[in-house]
Amino acid sequence: MRAVGYFRGRPQQTLAQQSQQFLSFCQKNGFEAAATFLDPSADSGSAGFRQMLDFVQNQSSAGFLIVVVPCADSLGDGLTEVARRM
Repeated sequence: MRAVGYFRGRPQQTLAQQSQQFLSFCQKNGFEAAATFLDPSADSGSAGFRQMLDFVQNQSSAGFLIVVVPCADSLGDGLTEVARRM
């Protein structure tokens, strides 16, 4: 099974730390790290998120693909934004 990581700059963790946690998660759970996408900060727009969606939508239907995020607030600054992106 393949996994895609999406990270957003957060004060609590650097993008490098989030990426390392994603790779560790994949290794521990037997996933192939297919790609990672990032947005350097919440203020940088969501180019990385849009790229991740495009990547997921363009994958073949064969096999499985999961999207891994460090926590729900990686998807948005509030519950409304998080729900909209899910």
